[in-house]
Amino acid sequence: MKRTIPALLALSLTLSTAPVFAADAADPAAAPTADAAQSIAAAQTGTQADPEKEPGNLETENTGNAEGTEGASDPSEANKVVDKQEGIGYTVSNATQNFSGEAQKLSLEDAITRMQTESVKAKTAQTNKQGDQNKADGYGDSYSSIREALKYMDGMSLDMQYSLQDSVNETNKQILSLQRNFARDHIETNYQAELNAIKLDTIKTYYGLLQAEDNLRIQRENLQVQKNILDMTQKKFQQGVVARLDLLTAQNAVVKAENDVLSANNMVAQAKMGVNTLLENPLMQEIQLTTSYEQLPLPTISLTDAINSAMKNRNELTSVEFALKVQTINYASTRVRYGTRSTRYKDETVNMMQIQQACDAMPGTIEMDIRTRYADIHEKYEAVAAAKQTLEFAQEGYRIANVSYNAGVNTISDVQEAQVGVHSANLGLSAAIAAYNQAVYEFEIAIGIGTERISF
Repeated sequence: MKRTIPALLALSLTLSTAPVFAADAADPAAAPTADAAQSIAAAQTGTQADPEKEPGNLETENTGNAEGTEGASDPSEANKVVDKQEGIGYTVSNATQNFSGEAQKLSLEDAITRMQTESVKAKTAQTNKQGDQNKADGYGDSYSSIREALKYMDGMSLDMQYSLQDSVNETNKQILSLQRNFARDHIETNYQAELNAIKLDTIKTYYGLLQAEDNLRIQRENLQVQKNILDMTQKKFQQGVVARLDLLTAQNAVVKAENDVLSANNMVAQAKMGVNTLLENPLMQEIQLTTSYEQLPLPTISLTDAINSAMKNRNELTSVEFALKVQTINYASTRVRYGTRSTRYKDETVNMMQIQQACDAMPGTIEMDIRTRYADIHEKYEAVAAAKQTLEFAQEGYRIANVSYNAGVNTISDVQEAQVGVHSANLGLSAAIAAYNQAVYEFEIAIGIGTERISF
């Protein structure tokens, strides 16, 4: 394989600190190349290395599939602080900080329950619920007061009747009756909308840590494979059957994989602090997620039923329908009391048109939202299937590249390129599962009450 002079110089500079392995230092007793190739294949297909035989070896299970992976391994492994990580020719520090305390096991359901019952957001939702109850009671009291006052209006002086006409009238009585009933009917739906918003926020944060931990798993598996490739290449180099450039390429790949593991560790630490912040734990509380990182089932509800469910339950639609009822009463009353030429009537006419337009548009807006989400989850479902197939193809490509390398048909660069394909496919599958699952959760809430509070 031809390589340009600048490319070779850049690679040599990058690896100038790498140890030199002399070709004349071949060990006649070295294990056969096939053994090293077998160790690579084992790591690629999921065989776990024995940590007692290889001190410092990262225990990973390279299944090549994010689905079914536990949400967290032992926290002491997933986020253990490594003061120094030995690289190929140099040492790097791991900036990950220590998490302390007994590991707090946490499922997604437990996290949602805690957030909906114990958090500041949950207390705010309870306060808002009480505020809605107070509003409903206030509308009821005002309605009763006007109803009683109207009974005695005829016996009042003309001056008294005139002073009360803007507040004590049949129009306000009707409106207050509507407001009282609407408020009473939507105390719970408003509260549920806030709980739904809390749920989605919790799911997003929880999945952020789940995906970060899965990314760490993938990076560790890649590091183990790269170490095995280096081991095989070193033995071939000692036997004089590969060029020094192949050895440098393998060493460089290990260095990069080690840095990727460190970066993944830091991502896990940041995501874990995010979960602790959300749950109002101490920032550095050790936690262990117990929900599996696997694909959710595809919702079975039909598109028509999903749209009908949203039309029946969404807070936004009932809100504009209520506003239209109130404005219809105001509009009719203003026309009778002030006449069609009055400024007040003209203002109410504009208000009526605006509310009517909003009411007419809302069903279409909700339908479009559901159709979009429905298409999105099916698209993301297919994306997961495609990602799984891509991973299978990449694994087969790696196997072929490895066999060809041992047969002397291609170079270590071809093997590295194939491993990059496997690594990228693993990351792609992990991301696809996260995106699909979150889309499912959002869809299920969208066909119900939703996440928006309404005013009344």
